[in-house]
Amino acid sequence: MLGFRGHFLTKSRAYSTTFRTVRGERGAWRLTEQLAELGHPADQPVIVVNDWHLVGIGHHTDTDRELAIAHAERIRDDRRPARRTP
Repeated sequence: MLGFRGHFLTKSRAYSTTFRTVRGERGAWRLTEQLAELGHPADQPVIVVNDWHLVGIGHHTDTDRELAIAHAERIRDDRRPARRTP
């Protein structure tokens, strides 16, 4: 690829644009698009409030617990290699 080893697009740092710039512009464009869909003006700031706290541990009912156990067993069985009979 033009005398470079590796992927040709990794050599763009000094030539044209970087992937960081492209990703940043794409992210900004996508955010503006989503805000427009929600009817929020793009020139007003967006405040994000995260409030994480523990709601509970475990399963709500015995049925939920049984379903979780069955699902875990199915995953375990799928991961086991099938025995071959000679």
